[in-house]
Amino acid sequence: MELANRMKGKRKKDLSKIKCFNYCEMGYFPSNCPKKEKERENKKGKKATLLANKVENHELTRRLEEEEEYIAMIYNFSQGTIREDG
Repeated sequence: MELANRMKGKRKKDLSKIKCFNYCEMGYFPSNCPKKEKERENKKGKKATLLANKVENHELTRRLEEEEEYIAMIYNFSQGTIREDG
């Protein structure tokens, strides 16, 4: 109850006098900085893109290795170093 009484007497802060120390702009607290939030979103997007590229590169590397093994097998077969029956 005491808290409720104290809150009644509180006024809203005049945000025009508040300065964000992230970008030195007036009108909002640093915790509500829209530019900082956009930076966070961009970082998340970049991380997701990097992860997707890493997965794709791993898949391409695996396919390349399989193709190299297949080419080596065909080459060895054509040279007579392996037989058709096994």
